Amino acid sequence: MAIITYRRLLTELDNIIFKTTNVGTGNGTGTNEIIYKLITINNGYLIRLIYKNYNIDINYTDNYPHDPPYNINVNSKDIFSIYNTIMKYDSKYNLPKLLNKSICYNSILCRNNWCCKYTISDILDEVENMIRLSKIICYQKLLLSKIINKFTNESMDYLYQYL
Repeated sequence: MAIITYRRLLTELDNIIFKTTNVGTGNGTGTNEIIYKLITINNGYLIRLIYKNYNIDINYTDNYPHDPPYNINVNSKDIFSIYNTIMKYDSKYNLPKLLNKSICYNSILCRNNWCCKYTISDILDEVENMIRLSKIICYQKLLLSKIINKFTNESMDYLYQYL
């Protein structure tokens, strides 16, 4: 099973490389360039990617594609801590659902939602979506705090509900 997993991972990585080098500049030197390293570890594989200026580590078991990656780090931060940050912000400030549904239930990385058809490209799309959502939240918090600091010195925590 391990050799099949290894071949599938290499094929998926090659497909991603082909798609990104044929977009934009066409020579692989644009912002979509992907640099990767596939490492064999105990009972699985580690893929180290540099993708859109993010360092992404994806850990797979030998049972991939039947099992989802068991650990994903973006710039040394666990993807599930990014999920937690988004969900805490949502529950604390009643942020409108950015996806019109719960983030956790929609994620392909949750074991209950995983199926064999998902590829590394789908995982990277999911990671990009989580990064985008976390940036939106950070910008909202930053902008609101700047507005509050500029115009008043009172506590305006209730304003977060109106974002």
